[in-house]
Formats: sequence, C-alpha cells, structure tokens
Amino acid sequence: MTKAERIYGATRFQCKKHIEAWGYEENVGFNGVEAEEVISVRTCNDIQKIIDSKRRGLCIDRKLNVSSPEKLDAEEKVLNMVQATLNNSRKSLKDFNTMLKAI
Repeated sequence: MTKAERIYGATRFQCKKHIEAWGYEENVGFNGVEAEEVISVRTCNDIQKIIDSKRRGLCIDRKLNVSSPEKLDAEEKVLNMVQATLNNSRKSLKDFNTMLKAI
C-alpha cells in the first residue's frame, strides 16, 4: 500500500464516519487529510488520482446498475467530502510554502 492509498483510506474512513454522525453538507471537508506528517504536492496528486479513479468506478456502477442508487449516492457524498478535504490540504500546503518563501 502506498502512502497516498493509506492517507486516502484513513481520510475516507473519517469522512464516512462524519457523514454518518452529522450528515452531509455540500463543499464541506476537514482542514487536512489524515496524515501524521506534512504531505507533498506529489502525494496530493496521487490522492487526486485515487479519487478520480473511484469516481470513474462510480460512474460505471451507475451505468451498469451494479448497486442500489442509495449506496452509490452515499459513496459519492463520501468522495465529495474527501475531495473537499484534499482541496483544504492543498490550500494549507500552498499557504505554508508561501510563508516559508517570505522568511
């Protein structure tokens, strides 16, 4: 398992638990992904590739009616929250790098 897969899995788990406990809100995510260290832009890009792959899988599942629409909608909400969390991580990383350059 790669670092990106581990971080994606941990973040997805936290997002799913949050949605189950508090419900889903559009464009809401955590401040950062579930990592104990600062992640690089490359790791962010790898996580984005995983999210994109999962989205393609959902699209195929919808076309083939593999699962119930409720399960597919729930998974899409989890992916949306993971995406929002990744976007927040990227913004934090960008702000951090900007701050370092100012020093």
